[in-house]
This record gives sequence, structure tokens and C-alpha cells, in this order.
Amino acid sequence: MSTGAAIARKGRATARLRVRLLSMLGIAAVMGGWDPAMAAADVLTARPQVTLIFSRTEISAADHSAGGELGTCLRDDRDVASLDTIVAPYVATNFPRVHLVGSIETGPTTATNHWCPHGGMSTGSSWTQLATLKGLGWTFISHSRSYPTNWSILTPQQQWEETCGARDTISAHGLPGSNGQFDWPNNHFDATVNDRFVRQCFSFSRGYGNGVTTAAQVAANNGQQSTTGVSGGHCNVAGLACSTVNRVKAYTLPNDIIAKLTSLQPGQWLNLQTYILVTGKSPTYSTNRTRWDCTSPYVANHWTNDVERYCWSDMKTVLAAINASTTIDSNTPARVAAIWGLRPPPQ
Repeated sequence: MSTGAAIARKGRATARLRVRLLSMLGIAAVMGGWDPAMAAADVLTARPQVTLIFSRTEISAADHSAGGELGTCLRDDRDVASLDTIVAPYVATNFPRVHLVGSIETGPTTATNHWCPHGGMSTGSSWTQLATLKGLGWTFISHSRSYPTNWSILTPQQQWEETCGARDTISAHGLPGSNGQFDWPNNHFDATVNDRFVRQCFSFSRGYGNGVTTAAQVAANNGQQSTTGVSGGHCNVAGLACSTVNRVKAYTLPNDIIAKLTSLQPGQWLNLQTYILVTGKSPTYSTNRTRWDCTSPYVANHWTNDVERYCWSDMKTVLAAINASTTIDSNTPARVAAIWGLRPPPQ
């Protein structure tokens, strides 16, 4: 057999292997955006990835709220590691391998003034603050325009504005990464909106789960990845008073997240989500109902009564583990899509 014929035969065998692998993953039939020339080899052997997203890029806590998210509130930095003045600069200086991502609800975001997410108990970023975070290496994804949870009452045009339109608004402000992922508000997935708009405009969308995602799972799950929270809750010591402050969820132990990191395999992606990072013990608020205590030297005693508060000291432990890993890459959803061979959605 000639050298040319041998090469051609080997090429045909490789192509058949790619097709079989793609068929096993369910990619060829389900996700038309995949590049068959890359997916079979790269998806299965890609280095493990991790993404840390700050939900709605909340800057700090807030108090004296009136009118909820669309009303007024007063920024309150007491015992808070504010995103703009503490967290972002610290990560940029100390953890260069960690690339942070913020989600944006575009409708209430203004040029220079903050708004009042989380029922007025948090401070939302302005476009100016978001641009500052971009300068520190951040990228951004869409968290809708106005946080709809009942998609069926919206017209197709309104559905587009909440999904693809919000993406375009983020890009128009010069912020990168917006077509990487769409975060369904309050996890309210809508199959029709997903097919018509989300899958046409984003590489992925968010679904809550154990946080570990593979290409096959995304393909089989309508483009959704899996996200887990690095979030607050009751302390992890039964019998203490703090074990009842939040009956829904236990406080996320940093070692549990680190265990997920160290067990990641090639082709897996760990998606983490957090909110406001706090220090010390919660101050006395006028209207804000969030409470926490991060003062104990034992992390099992740390607690918050609100999942949207997490101790900054424990997050630094997680960030240090991500930064120190030599086998895991910290990347954005858009970058993971590129690594996995996804062609970016048109924009």
C-alpha cells in the first residue's frame, strides 16, 4: 500500500471514529453548533474547567430600602467585602489564574447609579462599575432584561428582548462574553423560549444541579449546563443555635467545593455561583433582614440566614485552590464553548 493510500485510509478511520464518538455524545443530532472536526477529540480530552460567577454582579449590601428592586436603597459596606473595592482588586492581584464572571440584569442597570437587587437588600452595579470590573479582567453574561419568571405572558418580541436583546445590550456597552451563557431568572426554564431564542443566541444556559457538566449532558439537556452555589445557610454543627437560622440549606463548606475541584476529570466543567461576600458579624440594619457570623475560627460554625451571603474568608480559600491548581483551568462560559468546539452564536 502506498504512503498516500495509507494516510487516506488512516484519515477515513479517524473520521469514522469521530462520527462514532459524536454519536455517543448525542452531539451530531442535538447540537448543530458543534464543529465535528474538533468535538470528538477535544471535548473528551479537554482539561477540566471551572467558572465562578457572581450573580447579577451585586456590589455590596443595602439598607433603608423602599419599593424593592425598582425602588431606592442605600449602599451599606459594613462587614461586607464589596465587589468593586475589595474582592475584584484582591483577586486580580493575588489570583491571576482565576477569571471572574458577572451576570447582568440589564433593565435596571443605569449609567452611574446603583440599583437594588435581592428585594432591596443588595446594591447592584452601574454600567460604569461594570466597565471598571472589565478592566480587572472580568467578563459578563446575561441574567435577562427584567427578570421574568412567567415567560408565557410575554410576546415573542418581549421574549427576544429578555434574552437576545439583553445580550446585545451588554455587548453594546463594550463588555465581553455576553453570548456565553444565559441565566434563567430564578431558574424558571421555558422550553419554547429556549428553542426560539436562548439556544440561538447563547452557547449555554444555566440550570441548577451538582455543578459538574459535560458536553454530552449539555447536548442532552437542551443546552443547559449545571450550576451549584457557593452560598450561605445554617451552620454545619447540629445542636447549635446557628443550625436553625436557615432551614432550607446548609452553609457551603469550602472543602466541599475543593473536593469537587480535585475530582474533576478531562472534559468536565464545574460551574460555581456566589453573591455578596461578607466579613465579621452582620451589623444592625434598619430594614435589611440578612444576618451572618463569620467570626469563628472553625468554618463549620460559619452561617448566614440568607443563601446570598457567604464569608469572604471562606471564598478566599476556594479562590486559592482554583488559582493553585495545575490541572484545572479557570475560564468563562464563552471560552469553555470555544474549547469544546462550539461555534459562537451569531451576534
